[in-house]
Amino acid sequence: MDKLLTSPILLLLLPFSIATSQVNIEVAFPNLSFTRPVDLQHSPDGSDRLFVVRQQGYIYVFENDPEVTQTTLFLDIHNRVNYGGEKGLLGLAFHPDYASNGYFFVNYTASGPLRTVVSRFQVTADDPDVGDDLSEQIIIEINQPFTNHNG
Repeated sequence: MDKLLTSPILLLLLPFSIATSQVNIEVAFPNLSFTRPVDLQHSPDGSDRLFVVRQQGYIYVFENDPEVTQTTLFLDIHNRVNYGGEKGLLGLAFHPDYASNGYFFVNYTASGPLRTVVSRFQVTADDPDVGDDLSEQIIIEINQPFTNHNG
């Protein structure tokens, strides 16, 4: 009886042969460089733009083209963001009707007291490549008693 119970366990412990494959990594945008990027989002409005979120409190927008050489500062809220370690501007999401209303949402860590903030912003009326930093509508604030795990 012991042999019958032991055999299935031994079968589970046998080493497995794992097929390996080669992975190639390519730099998608060789002419661009970002400090502390934490998020990359594709614009849902059909414009084929990409948005890079930098932990310090900046969002940049650029064309989804491997040859692109310039970015545009889309949103600057660095004066509201407490960054470093696991804190900072940590996320970006677009409203389902972004193409018509220009709403987007961000998640960032703020000070006084230390807290997570989720806010809605809107693009400026005259330029879809610029978010209006004065349009902030705070959705929720959650106090963070510690400096880690604030995302």
